[in-house]
Amino acid sequence: MPLHLLPPPRRPVPPLLTPTVPHLARLLLSHAPTTPPLLLALLPSCPDLLTPLLSYLLLSHSPPLPALTLYRRLLTLRNFPVPESSLPVLLRLLARSRRYAHLSFPLLESLPSTHPHLLSTPALAVLLSTALGSSGPGASFDAAVTCFDSAAGVWARAGRAFGGAELNALLRAFCARGRVAEARALFHRYCNAYPPDTHARSTRCCSGSRRPATPRRSTSSTTTPYCAASCRTPSPTA
Repeated sequence: MPLHLLPPPRRPVPPLLTPTVPHLARLLLSHAPTTPPLLLALLPSCPDLLTPLLSYLLLSHSPPLPALTLYRRLLTLRNFPVPESSLPVLLRLLARSRRYAHLSFPLLESLPSTHPHLLSTPALAVLLSTALGSSGPGASFDAAVTCFDSAAGVWARAGRAFGGAELNALLRAFCARGRVAEARALFHRYCNAYPPDTHARSTRCCSGSRRPATPRRSTSSTTTPYCAASCRTPSPTA
């Protein structure tokens, strides 16, 4: 009777190592200015790693061009869900470098036809802050207003709503720099075109942007910020 030998037991397949953000960052920077094909193969399977990767590059003061090149390549990949949270981080990375800060808005303008979901209020806030910070003292106001008006056109082409939340981002950009008087003027300028929502009305530009407390005859307990009240038409006096 022939002797049948059992096959040797199969060796267990070692589990694949999960890529870590520092490893991905080193891989990207080591191949700069080109984007390594391995990274383009890994990220589609783990799209949630994109935002942490960009944040790591931002916190480690890495050059922005490799990140921008990677982002542009990912935008061309079909069926790659680019996270909405990734764009503000990339814009902050570009804003930190005066050499590449001017590339922020062209990147935004390229999104309406392909990735309209990336047009968000946090991304606009970074753009407005960049416009204020990268322009001279006398030109920063016009630069921020031009950026805001141009962004409204980009949002419109993408079919995205542009209103109170975006106006609030504009006011915050000025108030964060202590430019409260200009923020009030901008609110009065845009409040009819972009009616402020509840969040925008409750925004306090800064502690000094409110009127001093005075006795009121009204019994209402609701407190309205000065910048929101400035849009109202004053009632005629006798």
